[in-house]
Amino acid sequence: MFIYLFLFILLLVFCCKFDLKSNDNKNKSRPFFFLCFILSIVAGIRYHIGSDTANYMEEFVEIPTINLFFSSIDIKELSQPLWYIFNSICKTIIDDFILVQLIHSFIVNFLIGRFIYKSCQKPFIALLAYLCCCWWNFNFEIMRESLCISIYLNLIYSYTQSNNIKRFIYCSIPLMFIHYFAFIPIVLTFILHYVKYKPFLYIGMFSTLFLYFKLSEDLLMEYMLLVEGAMEGDAIERAMTYLESDKYGFIPSSIIGIAFAFVTKIAYSFIISYDKNIDNRIAKLLLLYGFILILRLKLLILVRFVNYWQIILIVYAINYIIAKKKSALVFYVKAIFVYNIYLGIDSFLTPISSDKSKYDSRYIPYASYFDKTINPQRESLFY
Repeated sequence: MFIYLFLFILLLVFCCKFDLKSNDNKNKSRPFFFLCFILSIVAGIRYHIGSDTANYMEEFVEIPTINLFFSSIDIKELSQPLWYIFNSICKTIIDDFILVQLIHSFIVNFLIGRFIYKSCQKPFIALLAYLCCCWWNFNFEIMRESLCISIYLNLIYSYTQSNNIKRFIYCSIPLMFIHYFAFIPIVLTFILHYVKYKPFLYIGMFSTLFLYFKLSEDLLMEYMLLVEGAMEGDAIERAMTYLESDKYGFIPSSIIGIAFAFVTKIAYSFIISYDKNIDNRIAKLLLLYGFILILRLKLLILVRFVNYWQIILIVYAINYIIAKKKSALVFYVKAIFVYNIYLGIDSFLTPISSDKSKYDSRYIPYASYFDKTINPQRESLFY
């Protein structure tokens, strides 16, 4: 637990020094990226931390080195070949998953850090929110997806500067060969380029509510069977597994639960997106974020797409608070911003149902490659 407390306190101290007490933007880059370096190191040298990491390590054992890769694996059968080639190259250098972890963590944290630094007026506060809300998930769990997210965020930043949607699409194509779920956020971003904010607000709300009441497990299963011939069998099988699972499938929602989600998440993104000072392209992405959150109340798998815009919401919530100063809406945005940090910490600490530990044994206690300490509870569940 100590290492996580250390990271939190360290980032909090830097927030106070550079974001709350100083307005000097010229001297922020070195300490900011020093913190990105620390976050990368802690994630990169972890030992048996994270349940998805266990799955990635198991895959790594079966992946051949690069000199045997193309002769022993049919590249056409791989749905996400760039991820496997990356693992194969790392394995050729050193036959240990730690190299994959290290390279991955440095790419993810520095690219996310770059997006935050260039987009946020108070980057240290945004980095602290990233640590609390999704750093652990991006580094310990959804490694393929977080790699795509970090690249996507920087492509979004470039897109907002140039408004060149074609370049965005061309540069995004490799992401689909790292993690095929990246296809959906990329296509949605492309479509939004040609839609204005207000029509999207009205049409999007109507379509979202229609889908919310229309969506069912049977309907999606019928659709999967219909397109089975046009899609890869592995993708269809994985999609069906997600739909049938308790973790990612359909869930019932109460009126109270829906109202609470609307107040704490959905309205939050809508209000920030409606700010006249925000870039129109970012505003539409935040609207999309809110619409998908509504659908996520029924179908949990949609959280995989919400991940792509979570950091954008963090950054622009901070920018909104700074720009608007004092008002009832600013107070609301501040309160929800803090509440979501609390939710992130709570999600990190709370064990899953099969875990009888005091804290989530997937992450606590922390162990590094320097000591390779084995946690029996974690090993019995995931390794």
